[in-house]
Amino acid sequence: PADPAHAGDHTAWQVGVRVERDSMLFGLSLLDAGDYAAMSAGAALDRGQWRFGVEAGLSDDSLIHESQRAVQFAASRLIGDHALVGFAIRHEDTRFSRLDASGQRRVDTRDGVSVLLEAGLRY
Repeated sequence: PADPAHAGDHTAWQVGVRVERDSMLFGLSLLDAGDYAAMSAGAALDRGQWRFGVEAGLSDDSLIHESQRAVQFAASRLIGDHALVGFAIRHEDTRFSRLDASGQRRVDTRDGVSVLLEAGLRY
């Protein structure tokens, strides 16, 4: 932790599971670190050189008063033995607090859509 007064007072745990069967993959992960908690789940399906997937995640940070929800749809293709190209579209919904001009805490929201491009190597 960043606060030296609480340096010895920190506990976090994480648990996850990943199951693969034939051309399908499923995963789930949970994290609890006191002020911060997150959960994510995803599934993917392989079809030839292509992999299609969907992921969803939730997080809540009580220290900075922010929570986020996201969902992502993705596809990637293996080219040759090791090259990989992919793309995804992601939607995020974020709730956060801020102080207004009078010093009062206000809750705001922000929605966003992102397009992601990926290039890499897989070994």
